[in-house]
Amino acid sequence: FGEDVVFVEVRLSDDAKRVLAALFGALSTLAWMPWSAHDAEHLHPHITVAEFCRPKFPEMWEFVQSRERRFATQFDNITILRQVGPEDGIDLWTIHRSFELRT
Repeated sequence: FGEDVVFVEVRLSDDAKRVLAALFGALSTLAWMPWSAHDAEHLHPHITVAEFCRPKFPEMWEFVQSRERRFATQFDNITILRQVGPEDGIDLWTIHRSFELRT
């Protein structure tokens, strides 16, 4: 993403990795679903903190570096995004469908 996006890398638990592998396996059977070089086993789980921030990237980077970078959360949904096209050189996405997970 260069200096246009500040993001947090997500380290998945073994259980979350198994759920994602099963999801990718199921989705790969859908002939109509397109796959890119960043999908399935090449997916890089992350949380976007700021977008389009190049003018303020050094300030944003300094801010996030001074914050706690370790926290636990729960994997409670699967949301499938659909690319709706580029605009001004940026890929735009929308939610195709979201699935809540039960414990």
